[in-house]
Amino acid sequence: SGERIEKRGPDHYFLRGGSFTTCEGVLPDWSIHATSTDVTVDEYLHAWNPTLRIKKLPVLWFPYAVFPIKRDRSTGLLIPTVKITSADGFTLGNAFYWAPRDNFDATIGVDYLAQTGWGASGEMRYLLAPRTQGIVSAYYQRDTETDGVRWTLATRNSQDLPLGLHAEIDAFFQSDREFIATQGKTIEERSSERTTSSFFINRNWASWNFDLSGRYEVSLLTEERTTLTRFPELRIDRTSTRLFGTGVFLKVAASGA
Repeated sequence: SGERIEKRGPDHYFLRGGSFTTCEGVLPDWSIHATSTDVTVDEYLHAWNPTLRIKKLPVLWFPYAVFPIKRDRSTGLLIPTVKITSADGFTLGNAFYWAPRDNFDATIGVDYLAQTGWGASGEMRYLLAPRTQGIVSAYYQRDTETDGVRWTLATRNSQDLPLGLHAEIDAFFQSDREFIATQGKTIEERSSERTTSSFFINRNWASWNFDLSGRYEVSLLTEERTTLTRFPELRIDRTSTRLFGTGVFLKVAASGA
């Protein structure tokens, strides 16, 4: 919407005193207001003096900004993030989003941390088939005062294998046990009681099911590094099958770790 909207071409518009949002309602949860805006449908929106508002409250201003308004994903810089934490102080981060193909994309970011230095992040996502997909993410942080290094590496993968096998891997590693508590993206990650890495291989036949798995856990509740390892863990099941046309059924379940 805008105080004045001019149509300058089939898909080209110019707004004065305009605002835009993806939210619905009279008072959207967030919106961006600009003194002037140049819009080309399915391409880009150029805004001069844009201000981000949460409800009616202005929280962030830029002299100029470009937003993709394409129906498809678009490569480019993401909106910067600003936060303040007790561990790192004032933090300013920005990331570049790369979408070269429909089934692959990646995000590469850099953070400035006022108290602890700087950090770099990367995340890659792929989808090759309905059951072959995954995500790999990493974060690296260097403390400029102590020259210490902290890092995390996480991956979740689902993969179809030959011979009808299907595998799933979920792994998380960190340089020290406190890193996830300070750098976790969500409240759930920051309050984790343990970190877990696991793998799972499965094969189904007409009446049999085969599962091979392993699990490695590190407790974050104790000062000492307490671990639990289960490998290998094997389970074989046979579905309920009628014997020789009688009213007797056979069902088998066997497991070991």
